[in-house]
Amino acid sequence: MLRFSALYLLNLAAFLAPALAASPDSPRLGQDPVMVANAVESFIRNLAGVSPDNIEVSVQAPRVSQLPACDRIQPYLPRHQHLRARMTVGVRCTGAQAWTTFVPATIRRYGYYYVAKQVIRPGDVITHDLLATRRGDLLSLPKDVVLDEAQALGHFAMQRIAAGVPVSRRTLRTPNMIRRGQTVRTQIYGRGFVATSQAQALQNGKPGAEIKIRTSGGKIITGVVLNGHTVHVPM
Repeated sequence: MLRFSALYLLNLAAFLAPALAASPDSPRLGQDPVMVANAVESFIRNLAGVSPDNIEVSVQAPRVSQLPACDRIQPYLPRHQHLRARMTVGVRCTGAQAWTTFVPATIRRYGYYYVAKQVIRPGDVITHDLLATRRGDLLSLPKDVVLDEAQALGHFAMQRIAAGVPVSRRTLRTPNMIRRGQTVRTQIYGRGFVATSQAQALQNGKPGAEIKIRTSGGKIITGVVLNGHTVHVPM
């Protein structure tokens, strides 16, 4: 009789096991990696703020299957992170069993930028005829690449830019900008007089910026840029 009871109980347990596992009150043992990956991808797309056609996001499979299952997933940017070609997104569970993990992702953000249509030489004034548009992954280009033609038109090239090379704002100067090594006119205002002289700029500077200059006598002083040729030296 005892043998029969034990066998009966074993069969009953095997029969009830699937039902018990499917019970809504049963705890899930591991976090779903797909859920985390989808949350990270949505977070990156919202962060980029561009149309779906202009961005590609590839999320590395999260290693979260050993973490407690969580329905309150919160992606975030770790400190000093920003949108770039390769980045890491933090993911935290804000539920009862809190945890934090980090998920790598690769991003391509497409858009239009400007390249040199032909060789641009130092001192050339940038005109529409010198520029051409290209479409590509903006995150793979220098951060200061020209995205708007207005950022370049009327500016002077500070160095040679080969044909087809992206135009960067750091390679340009505004018409009112003084560049290092340039001979500038200095103005010193006093009570009832204005003294002028010449000096050499030791730094680049836009109007309003303070730069160091070397006077004809070899003295290094600081002045304020007035325009592309003149520096005001306060007394």
